[in-house]
Amino acid sequence: MTRDSTDPRSQMRIEYMGSISGLGMYSAATREGLEARLLDAREQILDKAARILREEPAREQAAVDEALAQGNDLLINSKSDGSRRVVHRVTCPSVVGRLDRHATWTAMVEEYRQWVQSSEDPEFRVAVMIADHGQSPVPVELSTKDKVQRSGRPRRKCRSCAPDVDELAARSTRDDPKQIMARSLNERHVGGRVTRDGTDLGEVVGVGIAVVTADGVHVLSHDEKIAVTYPNS
Repeated sequence: MTRDSTDPRSQMRIEYMGSISGLGMYSAATREGLEARLLDAREQILDKAARILREEPAREQAAVDEALAQGNDLLINSKSDGSRRVVHRVTCPSVVGRLDRHATWTAMVEEYRQWVQSSEDPEFRVAVMIADHGQSPVPVELSTKDKVQRSGRPRRKCRSCAPDVDELAARSTRDDPKQIMARSLNERHVGGRVTRDGTDLGEVVGVGIAVVTADGVHVLSHDEKIAVTYPNS
């Protein structure tokens, strides 16, 4: 995917990630202009990251506090794609730290700093990661027993805090019948049952070819001979 060249973050990735000294190939006037653009874009990213760090943890904390006040006493831990959902009590030691959104953000930023500590301009690189992400990568999904039970989504409960919810295994598709194209039906399928979109159409007693004409639908056997003529040809 091509990034918009007017996006300051794109400018920084393409140009600033190298050293400004790398602009030495340009004329003095061009180099001065490029340096100004790079430094301006750098400040925009730093400002955006600082704004996110000021606002996002507080916003998330307010949402968590409100959910807890409304009686949501379960925390759903899942992968980013929603799979492997594990239900915890909000007091479970393995997840209780997530309820403190300020601490969660602080830990996230510190982890970013560890990743880039030996790189050029680590402050800027951390700011890029914060500005790109825009929200904490450790989200909090709070719920109640009733909502969890009614969701119908596969889940298991934490073995440590053992919340009072029923587990629901993911449906296995290993035993589902193999689907084929309708045109692939032939005499060897006689005796089997046909389903379409989960609806049972009944047992196969014969297989033919359906021909739709102005007079209706006609079912022909595969070995039946027919002639097709074109009056105007």
